[in-house]
Amino acid sequence: MSRRPGRERRDSCETRDGTITSLAARGPGGDRCGVYVDGRLALEVAAVLVTEAGLRPGEFLTAERQAALLEDDQPYRARAMALSMLGRRARCRLEVELKLRRSGFVDHVTEQTLSWLETQGYIDDRRFAASYAAEKIKSGWGRRRIVAELGRKGIPRTLVEGDAWDELLPGVDTPVETEALVGLVERRFGRQLKDDPAGARRRIAGFLSRRGHEWDEISRIVRLVVDGVGREQDHAEDW
Repeated sequence: MSRRPGRERRDSCETRDGTITSLAARGPGGDRCGVYVDGRLALEVAAVLVTEAGLRPGEFLTAERQAALLEDDQPYRARAMALSMLGRRARCRLEVELKLRRSGFVDHVTEQTLSWLETQGYIDDRRFAASYAAEKIKSGWGRRRIVAELGRKGIPRTLVEGDAWDELLPGVDTPVETEALVGLVERRFGRQLKDDPAGARRRIAGFLSRRGHEWDEISRIVRLVVDGVGREQDHAEDW
């Protein structure tokens, strides 16, 4: 198989009877193969399909057989698309499923691809949920908002509610989490607390509520921040 210069668009491929004039390795790893019929690109499929079919230059290839090769190539194209998505960032199962369906892959190919990705460990909703939750906690989000957002992403509630939440984030230490949240609030509202304590408390409560924190947690964080700012003021006055 020779590598042919130039990259024709896939939608320029034509399936019609003709003679194979060349086979060209395509793709970063040469795992795809362009099949040229009568000097024009007829189709591009997985290289393994070309090998299995025993295609070679000089062979007559009917349009019907080309269509069959394209049909057999669907799972390979679906896997390639999914892996490309996952190579950019982690995705949950639903995100990959929607992308494949919107790209025109039929149901059974989509389901087979998702099962393969899960078997290979490329998608794992529990791992995704744990990573997403840990990231959002660092941004000051509360459990309520995180669970709601994960639900919109198709993560089963059994993975994130009740005892499952503690199992999901065994490495998140509550004092460390609280310290990070208090630090975030102090950076955003510390000066306002000194100038307008009552107004700052209301703004802090709204800020934390929008990030999904429960009211008892909001009260606790506000109290910790106010106490911290008060200690800073006392210390400054001592000097």
